[in-house]
Amino acid sequence: KYLIRIIQLTILFTIVWIASILLVNFITDYVPPSAGNDQAGLLLILLTCLLETLVMDLYIRQLSLSRWPRFTVIWVSLFVLQFVLTQMETWFYIGSESIPTTLVLNTVYSGLLATGIFALFATYSYPSKVSKITLKSPVIYPSIVYILVLGLLVYPGLYFLAGYFIAWQNEGLRVYYTGTAQLQSFPQVMHDNLNEGIVYFQMARGVFWAALGWFLTMVMIPKSKHKQALILGLLFATIMNAQLLIPKPYMSDPIRLTHAIETGSSNFLWGMIVVYCYRYLSSSIKDKIPVANP
Repeated sequence: KYLIRIIQLTILFTIVWIASILLVNFITDYVPPSAGNDQAGLLLILLTCLLETLVMDLYIRQLSLSRWPRFTVIWVSLFVLQFVLTQMETWFYIGSESIPTTLVLNTVYSGLLATGIFALFATYSYPSKVSKITLKSPVIYPSIVYILVLGLLVYPGLYFLAGYFIAWQNEGLRVYYTGTAQLQSFPQVMHDNLNEGIVYFQMARGVFWAALGWFLTMVMIPKSKHKQALILGLLFATIMNAQLLIPKPYMSDPIRLTHAIETGSSNFLWGMIVVYCYRYLSSSIKDKIPVANP
């Protein structure tokens, strides 16, 4: 039954994703640039959908929600992680990478449709686990503090450290973004990032992502914190980065795969940190933080 469900959802996701892209491009009368071998691209889309379905299966089985709240969580988590957070960054760099605005918007629109259909079918593919989540007002303030610290300090720190010590060591990647192969020091790179506003953008993105991670942890059945951390880490790393397996018309394969390693590793660690912080607050402020009770 597990294998059949995974195969069904993978095939469904692949079909609706491709169909959504074609539909949105048809409506907007947009012809996207080709990334090369279409047959290889289709196989990699299928592989991407398989990896994302496997990780979503792990997460969905940890949800303690009735049908429609569960549908909302599945849709929001998949859409925001795969299409909103990624395209926020694409939009920020859109000028330097010469990426058409229509391509970014169509990616978001098609993703909204595809993930919604996937979420609907996934909701009915799993038995409901109903629980009651009680939210008491004192939790709001410490949660906000944790989310701000995570988003303003921890995430940008992970992002820029991984970006410099993993991705930026690739000479081709430096040439792609700056036009020069020169490897500057980390302080100099961070100085440039501050001047260009990248640091502030990633801080705002980090707060948004931390709040999402806080919510996604809150609705999980509170079993082993290590299991929760592993699942959320895989969710962040896979849903955000599996699509980097697919060839991109504006990015060479070495650069794309370097980014996959960079962001996959840092996002996995980021997801685990969010869970451990949540569980620490949960244990230190008993009965004052929302916890899903099976």
